[in-house]
Amino acid sequence: MTGCLKRRGARVCSSMSSPCIRRGWNGRSSKAGSGLSGGQRQLVHLTRALLREPQLWLLDEPTASMDQPLERRIIGALRENLDARPHSTLVLVTHKPHLLALVGRLIVLGNGKIMLDGPRDQVLKKMQEMAGQVKKADTPQPLRPVQKEGVV
Repeated sequence: MTGCLKRRGARVCSSMSSPCIRRGWNGRSSKAGSGLSGGQRQLVHLTRALLREPQLWLLDEPTASMDQPLERRIIGALRENLDARPHSTLVLVTHKPHLLALVGRLIVLGNGKIMLDGPRDQVLKKMQEMAGQVKKADTPQPLRPVQKEGVV
């Protein structure tokens, strides 16, 4: 099924091909979601969240099991819903850089501490600078033989 559901100005889009989803919004699935792929289960949960129109979003790797076309649609739906509610807050945990388009502020954690915190573009720039410095420091040095007494 491919389609969109509108609710109070918010759009929720899906493109799922599971047999239980093809029967439409009234189709049945088991409580545990058997018969759905990981990405489809994520889509069901995100759709439920979008329909609730929360003021606070806490998403931990929300598109980890989705293919790229579905992931792009989800990012678009999240962007549209967040833009429609300017006072809502999104806390996003991700390793996928393209999801960062959804946020305005980044907090980078490392070893249980805040390493960087600030506007997204400034933090990303600082991370690129830091990565460049690491690459320079990691430049391999020519190997030299180790000399020990009596051994060459």
